[in-house]
Amino acid sequence: KHVSKTNKPIMKKRLVFICTLVLASIIVACTGNSSQDGSVRVLDIEKGIDNIEYVNLSKYASEINYIPLETSLDCMMSSDENVSIRKMGDMFYFYSPFGAPAFSFNKEGKFKGMIGVNGRAAHEFTRYIRSFTVNGERNELAICDMSGKLLIYDSNGTFTRSAQIGGEVQEMSDYKVFHATDDEYFFLRESLNNDIPDVGTDKKYAEQHLVTVNSKGEISNEKLWGHVYGITTPKANRSGVTSSLLKSALLETDKKFTIISNTDTIYSYNPLSKDAVAEYVIDFGKYALGG
Repeated sequence: KHVSKTNKPIMKKRLVFICTLVLASIIVACTGNSSQDGSVRVLDIEKGIDNIEYVNLSKYASEINYIPLETSLDCMMSSDENVSIRKMGDMFYFYSPFGAPAFSFNKEGKFKGMIGVNGRAAHEFTRYIRSFTVNGERNELAICDMSGKLLIYDSNGTFTRSAQIGGEVQEMSDYKVFHATDDEYFFLRESLNNDIPDVGTDKKYAEQHLVTVNSKGEISNEKLWGHVYGITTPKANRSGVTSSLLKSALLETDKKFTIISNTDTIYSYNPLSKDAVAEYVIDFGKYALGG
């Protein structure tokens, strides 16, 4: 990792440790349950939290290798908790949502250059990088900025083309773009249709559409996935409650795509067939928060 020398706050370390224990216990708790028809497994969060156990890393990994990254004034990055990583071939790409371009390092940790320029021109990203993805099939890199502009670069970081893949700026509030296959990319897009809900409401705040586009910005598939809701959650403050937004999210692990739905169901998504299949149902039990 590329980490500053300042110490992390003790409370943060404790929080990370607790979260690790909870996630580990959830993995253990989820191995035996299935839904009534046997096709969709149930993730029992209450059971996991109430029966915390340690899970040894050796169960999943046999070796850990560390790559020390070059540290110089040319490649200083944000603190590690704000940096995300992508990999293509023997290259690693680091980016953060704080106005800096993406940084590229080879497998020996040597800094190779930056990808992207902050600005308002057609070849520049606006304000900051919202998402960064790699296209191994074409040896291309893609940046999506806060305005929904997709910028494509070759493997050397040279800009090649750009396209507008989103609508208004406010529609691109918080989503990740993923490479599907060949020249296709997909993402969950929010289309705002209401003001932010007041505390205590559960009205629909926005629609979420699952969209597939090419690098020219041409839409090949778009369908309504669901809605974003405003919900009430307990909070330790004077009012005792706060309003949160409940939305679905896209994740990727080694080209396996997962949709964490706000309906307590986890889906696997196939970008080729455009099909989503339910894999897990989440049961929060007594730990469920309002809505």
